[in-house]
Amino acid sequence: MSSQDLAQVAADPQARGIGERLYLTYCVQCHGADARGAKGYPNLADADWLWGGEPAAIKATILEGRQGMMPPMAQAVGSAADVENLAHYVMSLSGGGHDA
Repeated sequence: MSSQDLAQVAADPQARGIGERLYLTYCVQCHGADARGAKGYPNLADADWLWGGEPAAIKATILEGRQGMMPPMAQAVGSAADVENLAHYVMSLSGGGHDA
C-alpha cells in the first residue's frame, strides 16, 4: 500500500481495518476506545489538533512522537505502510480530510 497515494489508501477498507487494529493495540491506552482522550491525552475525535491534523503531521507524530507527550511509535507499530494506515485511521476519527 505504500505505493498508493494518500487518497487511495484512505479509500481502502482493508487499510482502514489495519489502521483500526493498530490503533486498538498501540493508541487506545492513552487516547481511549472512543478516541476522545484520557486525562492528559489529546482528543483525536474533534477538529482541534495540537500539532496539525494534516496526514503528514499525524504521520510525523506517530514516527517521531512529541517531546514530553507521546513517544515515537513507529517501531512498535511496524512498517511504513502500518504507520500510514494508522495515520489514516486517526484522521477518520475526526472526520477531517478523510475519504472513507
